[in-house]
Amino acid sequence: MKITKTDLLSVLDLVKPAIAKKETLETMTHYIFTGEDVVTYNDKICIHHPFKMELEAPFSVKADLFYKVVASVDSEDIDMEIIDGNIMFNSERSKGRFATKTEDIEVSDRIKTVAEEFSKYDWFPLPKDFSTAVNLLKFSADKDKTNVLSCMKFEGDSAYCGSESRMGWYEFEKGTLATKEFLVDAESMAELSNFRNIKEMCITEKWIHFAEPSEVIYSIRKRMGEYLNADKVFTDFTGEELKFPQTIKEDVSFVSIMVDDMASSDKCINFQFEPDNIILTAAASEGLADIVRTCENPTEIKGKLSFDINPIFFNEVIGNTLGGEGQVLYSKKAILIKLERLQHLIALIR
Repeated sequence: MKITKTDLLSVLDLVKPAIAKKETLETMTHYIFTGEDVVTYNDKICIHHPFKMELEAPFSVKADLFYKVVASVDSEDIDMEIIDGNIMFNSERSKGRFATKTEDIEVSDRIKTVAEEFSKYDWFPLPKDFSTAVNLLKFSADKDKTNVLSCMKFEGDSAYCGSESRMGWYEFEKGTLATKEFLVDAESMAELSNFRNIKEMCITEKWIHFAEPSEVIYSIRKRMGEYLNADKVFTDFTGEELKFPQTIKEDVSFVSIMVDDMASSDKCINFQFEPDNIILTAAASEGLADIVRTCENPTEIKGKLSFDINPIFFNEVIGNTLGGEGQVLYSKKAILIKLERLQHLIALIR
């Protein structure tokens, strides 16, 4: 069978989020080829991506090694066949062999259960701004994966995500989501942004499923727990307007060089508002270096106020407030970023 290298790598990249980082069960670190799909499963996420193969299936291969070899093949066209339980591949200048594995029965049954669920339940369209909401809320999740605040909560036409130091609330247009309450892991939801054309959602007993028109199915296991009631935190907030200078994006970009090498979710800079100045500080990982930038403070304040924020998130939202489409308020305990659909609360550092 002839396979196009670029097409195969594109599929393997998209299903990577469900490759287990630790080998609880061997097949959780494998790409599973069913003949119709490539499937990955790690007990929190399951991804089905259409990919027809005219090879004896199902079978699985070790994900990291298979990907590296396919990526390094020197030809766009690869010939593959299965002989004696091995994938034999040939290209213009390379050839090799991969041992295949008959699917682990336990993982196979789990994947089958996921597929049976989304085949039996109804699907409904997602709001056009669903991916936008997820991408803005993900910055608020608690880093402790055992804490229910590491989740996103969806209920009615609202989505929430927060920790002890910050909370986000996104309101969809009325009637465009209208879902019953569910919780899902925020990190798993963030991976959903790799899929650019998610259009539908299906809620089943244990999973939430998202689908593209191309029939890619991205399934996330539901989380259980009591989530805080966030509405009151936002509706009761009162404060005064906090303004930023027009140079603020340039200033943030300057200090952010210190956190360029960090994972996007770990990036952090500090704002300290003083009566005349704003002092921005960013520290490199492991405290090896830091950098400070001072700019004019257009807000009349008494004393000082300080807060941490992810620079990627800051650039996403503050551009809107500078353009007059939202505002930032501050009180003695927190600041509140208010946009048309998003509200984001950040606790001040004492």
